[in-house]
Amino acid sequence: MPTWNSYTKYFPLIVARVMRFLDPHHFIVIDRHSTDKTVEAIKSIVPKNKLKLIKTNVDLQIARKLGANLADTDVICFVDSDILIPISLKKTLQQSLRSFESPSSRIGAVGFSLHSFRAGKPVISYRVIRAVNSVTNKEVLYRGLNWLCRGHLFLCFLKRSLLQDWEPNPLLSAFEDFSLSQHILKKRYYWVELTSSLIHTKEVKYRGLMRFLRQGLWEGANLKIVNINTSKVLLTVFGRLIGGLINRNLGQFITYIGYTIGYLAYPAFRVWKR
Repeated sequence: MPTWNSYTKYFPLIVARVMRFLDPHHFIVIDRHSTDKTVEAIKSIVPKNKLKLIKTNVDLQIARKLGANLADTDVICFVDSDILIPISLKKTLQQSLRSFESPSSRIGAVGFSLHSFRAGKPVISYRVIRAVNSVTNKEVLYRGLNWLCRGHLFLCFLKRSLLQDWEPNPLLSAFEDFSLSQHILKKRYYWVELTSSLIHTKEVKYRGLMRFLRQGLWEGANLKIVNINTSKVLLTVFGRLIGGLINRNLGQFITYIGYTIGYLAYPAFRVWKR
């Protein structure tokens, strides 16, 4: 779990659910010198013999690689500090871990995304992440790179061995999940993502349309650093802007306005300061 001033009123429950439902061999925290109650809350919940806590001023991709290096189990789990695991997901988590039990399994990662909605109803589904060079421009225009080629790390089980030669970019403070998912695909493993009932508590801390703009600025700036084909980036942003207008989804439209600004002025928005 990477942390950086992550404390909210839900944070103790987030940590407690991780301990209860995942029962980790070790709970590894890479903290960016938090000045709030983040570290104190973790220490009050996680037993000392299970906690590995590193304080270091690094961006998100380096933090994840450092955490993976400290792990000592074949399967590891990334979980974000603003993701609350619902009680209803416990059985699904246990079933997902069985995907890694066979030595011949080509499953490299099983991730969980947030609910998507269509006509006001949640859409329950799964998707298999694809390599960037396998998707057409038409697919990118209609679906976008985030849906087609980016596996999320809100809550994700991975084979630790696949991360050993993952070379992180020290500047990536977002889109490190894109980098990692494409790395795992290049090693001929699958990344499967399930639409689930994860609760994203970021809205507790960041509210209104500014939350969408800020998200877009941050992700757009880091999308520039990932160095994806420019035409695919343009098709992704254009398609999401048009889709936001057609579907009257103001949050999506504002997010991709942010993507555009962040991509063009990436040094200014690379880090989401907390």
